Amino acid sequence: MHDSTQDAGLPLVFRPPATQVILAPGVTADLQAEVCTPAERLNPQGRQGTLHLRLTTAHGEPLPLSIPVTARAPSLALGSARQAADQRTIEVEVQNTGQQDIASETVFVADIAGTTLDKVTRQELRAGELITLAFALPETLGLTRDTRLTRSATKLTHPMRE
Repeated sequence: MHDSTQDAGLPLVFRPPATQVILAPGVTADLQAEVCTPAERLNPQGRQGTLHLRLTTAHGEPLPLSIPVTARAPSLALGSARQAADQRTIEVEVQNTGQQDIASETVFVADIAGTTLDKVTRQELRAGELITLAFALPETLGLTRDTRLTRSATKLTHPMRE
């Protein structure tokens, strides 16, 4: 298989399967390949496009193939934050509003008034899932209505995303 011209709207990277040895007449083989597409760093979005390939054989002309591709992406929406009833933690809502699960370790960090709070690690966050993360507050940190909270999420596996 050889990569051919791609849609301008969805750049695709095609990683072909290993070359298949010659098959006897009437025998079929399933070949699995990988298709990747770049995503925006801060707000990845799913997209659609067409992968154009040419299947080459030992005899005859290459066979053109056009395969529709849907790229799905996770997208984190950091929601409301509130001080818990115990006054020792901040609870932060996070939702994966994208169409792709985050199936690898992700570290969430909160910062209040220049003080970095503990890190919360999640192994998985499914598409559509809403979770509440609890961050411990230092005893010396006083909160007011105007206290600014910043949050970040970093995916620890390749490719790293923040």
